Amino acid sequence: MKSPLGTITSSEEAAASFKPSQLSVILTGLLMLGIALGMTIDSSLQNRHFAVGMILMMTTSLGLWWWCVEKGRVFAGRVMMVVVMLTFGIGLEGFHRPQDDIAIVPQETSITGRVVMAEVMTNNRQRIRLHPDEPSKYWQGKSWADLRLITAKGSTPLKPGDRIQGDAQINRPLPRLLPGSFDFTAHARRLNYAGHGFIKNITVIDHQKGDVVSLLRHGIQQRFFEHLTPDQAAIASAVIVGLRGGIAPQLREEFRASGLAHLLAISGLHMALFWGSVVALIRGGLALFSHFSSRYPSLKIATVAAMPFGFFYLMISGQPISAVRAFSMLALVMMAILLSRRGVTLYNVALVAIGILAISPHSLTHPAFQMSFAAVYALVAGWMVLSRHRGFVSSWPKIARYLGGIIVASLLASLASAPFVLHHFGVTTFWSLLANLAGMPLMGVVVIPFGAAALLLMPLGLEALPLTVMGWGLDGLNLIAGYAASQPFSKIALPPPSALVLIFFTASLIMPHCLWGRWRLLSLFSLMTGVVIWAMTPVPIAVFSSLHQRPIAAFYGEDSQVYWSRRQVNDFTKGIILKPFGVSEGEYLGDRPCAECGSGYHILTLKDGQKAAMVWRRKGFTPACREADLILALEPPLYPCAASMLITKDDIMAKGGVMIFGGEGFAAQFVQSP
Repeated sequence: MKSPLGTITSSEEAAASFKPSQLSVILTGLLMLGIALGMTIDSSLQNRHFAVGMILMMTTSLGLWWWCVEKGRVFAGRVMMVVVMLTFGIGLEGFHRPQDDIAIVPQETSITGRVVMAEVMTNNRQRIRLHPDEPSKYWQGKSWADLRLITAKGSTPLKPGDRIQGDAQINRPLPRLLPGSFDFTAHARRLNYAGHGFIKNITVIDHQKGDVVSLLRHGIQQRFFEHLTPDQAAIASAVIVGLRGGIAPQLREEFRASGLAHLLAISGLHMALFWGSVVALIRGGLALFSHFSSRYPSLKIATVAAMPFGFFYLMISGQPISAVRAFSMLALVMMAILLSRRGVTLYNVALVAIGILAISPHSLTHPAFQMSFAAVYALVAGWMVLSRHRGFVSSWPKIARYLGGIIVASLLASLASAPFVLHHFGVTTFWSLLANLAGMPLMGVVVIPFGAAALLLMPLGLEALPLTVMGWGLDGLNLIAGYAASQPFSKIALPPPSALVLIFFTASLIMPHCLWGRWRLLSLFSLMTGVVIWAMTPVPIAVFSSLHQRPIAAFYGEDSQVYWSRRQVNDFTKGIILKPFGVSEGEYLGDRPCAECGSGYHILTLKDGQKAAMVWRRKGFTPACREADLILALEPPLYPCAASMLITKDDIMAKGGVMIFGGEGFAAQFVQSP
């Protein structure tokens, strides 16, 4: 008997052979590792020719793998399997790597173009995607270049297809602001954005035929704002059409601090509830005709009839990674129902992950991909364990099973995705479980079902009643989020785990399913290794970066408080600057009492006992160089400085943001290697 990994010649080898679900999870893990390795290769080496070479190497390894299978070489076959998937991942990453071709120059200009997408934002503004008439002015070497622009307050409402003219302030996409932080420029390239900015004095020249999906999303959002309050409509737009620009900053922060932020991003929960609501509605309608439903499988008929609605929801959601994953998973589940097979399996999870990574390998670094697949993997694995004790669970009352299901699902999803949340955002919350226990019934029974009903009735103009009921559910969610966010420990900040730590955590998550017997203890070893590396990761004592040519510095003081160099810091900048320190709040440096400060400079003692200075005028260099060990300066010095380390604004402009670590002397880590 032969397996994909070799000939099975004994019962022991048979016991050690991989099941399809195990093999698929292993292949997925190896593919992700290959893509991650490909990202570490320097851009000067990693190109399409390199990718073709890696794919040829993969093809050769695939042939050797097959030869090992035919010859019964089990160990050699497994080695070839590893080589195949790693080279496949490296080749995919190189083939899909965006080229460094964004050459937009920040400018104020009169611009003419066609609106591709438009969504409502707060303060009576809109966020639009504009396709300019002369793209080469904004993205050299390309025949297209879309811009992401925010309209001025009170501007003419726009819709997809409008051809407009206006005065725009255009900036290039943000770079990576600190070492290891999110790469906004690469993300913009993958979304085909050349730049972003603001536009005012808008004039609609004419209206062209817009994209059908964009028009649908815009029209549905407009209906929400016609029938609901602004806060209700903003949340409804987020959970139905994936447009989140209208959510007020305070409301967004409340959802984040309460652990309900995942409800604002369309994911498997939304897709399952929407699709399930349509299936239940169709099946309930068929049940009214007992003569028909008693002779034909109403569940399978409802499943087939609901598939177009699921695809419709995917289209109007904007096709985010989490929604694509959810749709693909549910499509496999629906196919399993039609074939009378089990649909909730890790095999399906792995199959969908491989498909998404093959099409878009850089999805691996996206927060939505990581958190979504970590959560769904934990949920499916947990469901498989609980299904073995179905008899015990089925004896519980229905309400206990429902609430217990919410608790278990929230725990599994939260624990599995927590390392990725901390890696990307640095903040988690204590109240996630209780907030989800209160909010999930509203989402599952009121918000999504009545939102789906409103979509079905919109063509008839009868959406007012279901939207009213949906609004009641949204008010309940907003109330729960606000109450939970106001409680102590609503923000728990920790130093973010590194990418290496995430690899060990991911390995510990999949090892119990892929190994046998005592070998499963390796998952505990992998988990503890990740924890130890995380605990030993040093915390910086200072960071220095630049956002839109405006520098900002932050220091980790001896009182464990972070002080930054600007009086006003928006939430976006605050999140990036504070994350490396593992804190959630900071203070303005100028509000700190200081006996060693003077005109043009400020000195404070850092966490490691050394002294740092912020210098913003040249005359502040003399006392700062005499007293401080570390100097972050907005102006270059005119004479040598005795400080151990001096970093200026010009250094940041040339090398990107920097994180500085203390100890014996200082160590600086720039975005770009010096």
